[in-house]
Amino acid sequence: MPVGAIVGGVFGGIALLAMIALVLFFVIRSKQRKSANRARVSLTASPVTSCSSPFKCLPFFRRILTSAS
Repeated sequence: MPVGAIVGGVFGGIALLAMIALVLFFVIRSKQRKSANRARVSLTASPVTSCSSPFKCLPFFRRILTSAS
């Protein structure tokens, strides 16, 4: 069996395992951040105010709408 095929298979296997580990790392980190954000939002959430338009409740759109009028 040629040495190049063995070396290529080993490096390919290592690369595949590294990619799987990276994907798992980012998925787990994303889930942890989402759960931490949910906990933070539930603790610091202000009471809901009534808005005549859903866009007026969002800070970005509120700024655009107030500067346009």
